[in-house]
Amino acid sequence: ARGPLPPIMLSQVLGPDNSYRDDVFGLSATFPAGWKVRSAARRGDNNHEAFVSLDPGVAISPTLYYRLFQPDEPSGRDGSAEAYLRDTAAKKEAARMATTPDYRNVPESFAFTQINGAPAMTYAATFTRRDKVMIEYFIRIVGQKGYAMFYTTGELEAVRPAMAQLQQTAKTVRLP
Repeated sequence: ARGPLPPIMLSQVLGPDNSYRDDVFGLSATFPAGWKVRSAARRGDNNHEAFVSLDPGVAISPTLYYRLFQPDEPSGRDGSAEAYLRDTAAKKEAARMATTPDYRNVPESFAFTQINGAPAMTYAATFTRRDKVMIEYFIRIVGQKGYAMFYTTGELEAVRPAMAQLQQTAKTVRLP
């Protein structure tokens, strides 16, 4: 079994030109100019998951989530990446529906692609919060040893402009 990973120290992961590099995990990314990292923390079993809260200076709060695969975990590394990514989206939908009954993935939004040679998928889900239609936008990327996901929630008018920035940011992600 793998031991616990050390905490994330922002002074050790933030670099010039809005770069982010977690050498313990093996992930790097570059965030858009003007974006700030609010916080970064490891969680989960032995701290093998990380959440990086981002502040783009607008009414949304994107998050970068990444984690290491468990040794026997199905991960799409065997060529079934699209099925794996669809499954992760279905599991997220089911989890969200527990507290938000009208939460639904938008099947026609599912787009499968590659980012830096890694299988990836973008998609959106919709739900209602305080009588407003909200969107949750996802970019999921499968690496050889781990997985990364960007997500953000808000009203469509707030999320739409950030979608292109998140897609550009996802293109900078390097996974182990």
